[in-house]
Amino acid sequence: MIHPKKWYFISLLFSAGITFLAGLLIFIIDPLAHYRYPSFYKLGFIGEERFLAPGIAANFDYDCPILGTSLIENFIPSYLDKKMAVNSIRLCLQAGTAYELGKLLDIVIRAGQAKKIIYALDLYYFRGAVDRTHPQRDFPLYLYDENPFNDLPYLLNISNIIVLMPKIIIANLLNTKELSRDPSNNMALYNRAKVIESFKTRRFDTDFSLEICAPEKMKRVFDINLLSKIEANNGIEFIIYFPPYSILAWKDAEHKGVLENYLQFKKYVFERTRQLKNVRLYDFQDDENITHNLDNYTDRIHYSPEVNRLIINAIATNNIKYLLSEETLSERLDILRRQVVRFDIAQIK
Repeated sequence: MIHPKKWYFISLLFSAGITFLAGLLIFIIDPLAHYRYPSFYKLGFIGEERFLAPGIAANFDYDCPILGTSLIENFIPSYLDKKMAVNSIRLCLQAGTAYELGKLLDIVIRAGQAKKIIYALDLYYFRGAVDRTHPQRDFPLYLYDENPFNDLPYLLNISNIIVLMPKIIIANLLNTKELSRDPSNNMALYNRAKVIESFKTRRFDTDFSLEICAPEKMKRVFDINLLSKIEANNGIEFIIYFPPYSILAWKDAEHKGVLENYLQFKKYVFERTRQLKNVRLYDFQDDENITHNLDNYTDRIHYSPEVNRLIINAIATNNIKYLLSEETLSERLDILRRQVVRFDIAQIK
């Protein structure tokens, strides 16, 4: 009979051995590409974006990353490559805050590959504290820093073995759509009826308050999480654009009393970047052909791949219709303000 102390010691050694082997397996396969580019399988876009994006940013090959929230999920890298003669990659964080995207941008800059960076500036996520993370989503900071000694949550995460690895294996065996860097889109999702239903029944900004939308707070979030990185990297061209929310999103902002806050913030972004030679700033938010045509949307803010193609075309050709300048800034903010004020919410049926 084995003595209890010996049994305890054997059990402890066995558990430690299993843990070590599990961690070693994760290190070798590296299902999040945290340590290296996957050489014997395709990683694809499988799993939670906050966990996948840092490895892709650090170890994939590209010279023009596109950073943003879910608004860039149907951004088509192959179309961008063709129009701008670049090698692009989509780095999307669903509901990503400015702080979270700032940490992702740090990885892109450290990787040293980017010649151009396209950044979709989603106003909703420049609100609140400078270091705000999404309240309902885990943000794995250990995957974003340069400290190898805090990687245990990655190496010892059993879900990487029982959930993520099987997904990767199945996707590679079946060559599924997740392996493509271009998104798969269902155009049936984009229609007026769906948008109106969503507008009447859903609220996206559940953490909304007037306090977090204070212009001074939004300006500070921008200064620390984006502007400081632009100023420190003048060898990289930053192409920033304000994405075209539907008119219903702007009407909602007016109803909540934050329309002027957003317009003031947009003006501030322009004023702080206009003298920077490595920045181009585009605005698609006052184009009625996009924002008033609800068939372009699946809800108040998420627009179709066709709209993303229009954005790419405008950036590729440096279209002055959308490029902000000192001559056009005030006029375009006034145009957007008038559009919102005159839009009658009763007309949506």
